[in-house]
Amino acid sequence: MSYNLIKYHSDGTVAIITLNSPPLNIITIAMMGEINTALKRCIQEGVGVIVVEGAGEKAFSAGVEISEHTPELVETMLTSFHEIFRTLAKAQQESGLVTVAKIKGHCLGGGCELACFCDIVIAAENSKLGTPEILLGCYPPVAAALFPAMLGRKQAERLMFSGDIIGSEKALQIGLVTDVVTGSQLDEKVTSTVAAIADKSSAVLHLLRKSESDWRADFLSQLDIAEQVYLRELTQLEDMQEGIVAFQQKRAPVWKNR
Repeated sequence: MSYNLIKYHSDGTVAIITLNSPPLNIITIAMMGEINTALKRCIQEGVGVIVVEGAGEKAFSAGVEISEHTPELVETMLTSFHEIFRTLAKAQQESGLVTVAKIKGHCLGGGCELACFCDIVIAAENSKLGTPEILLGCYPPVAAALFPAMLGRKQAERLMFSGDIIGSEKALQIGLVTDVVTGSQLDEKVTSTVAAIADKSSAVLHLLRKSESDWRADFLSQLDIAEQVYLRELTQLEDMQEGIVAFQQKRAPVWKNR
């Protein structure tokens, strides 16, 4: 199978999915479709470890394509994006699948959500992470469903409410990433981490997941709520429309608070 916006490589045990639209690896609906196809392929092949990375040096991903937040496309965009997380969560519940994110450069918005949903998140020291959707009159549904349990409510809300972009060391401190290494060490760290997981029994890893607190079920339930509020309420606000238009026109938004 050929891909245009991602790269896919698998040896049957470890698969690497590369967001391949440098320099910023913006996630479009078309790219989401390719990611979902690749994930389903991983599951069918019984892959044990998936590594997700971004092509180039500038970004893991700077987020989801803003122009696809229009009324005509927003529902397709959101459901296609969230299918990635629903597929991963279900696969993790039913198998020993482990996911690893390899971050360098900018990791923002939907890119940050995708990377930080992974079990292990390894970031180069120059990485910048954040969910700045609030600056555009939006909010990040995956982060809203995931971050409070991952980071604690106060850290999660501070990050999402402000839209701040933080460095990798701060991300490590609050629990957003697992490891921070120099850029020259990133490949080696990811390789050694994957090797340490790939030689484990997938059956035992599956049972370990079953024995964990059932945060994935909670996440999926909360994601349904966050998605519906986004589609049925947020998209009706004048401020969301203003935020998107202001971004496209490269000006500051003028909020009407409605």
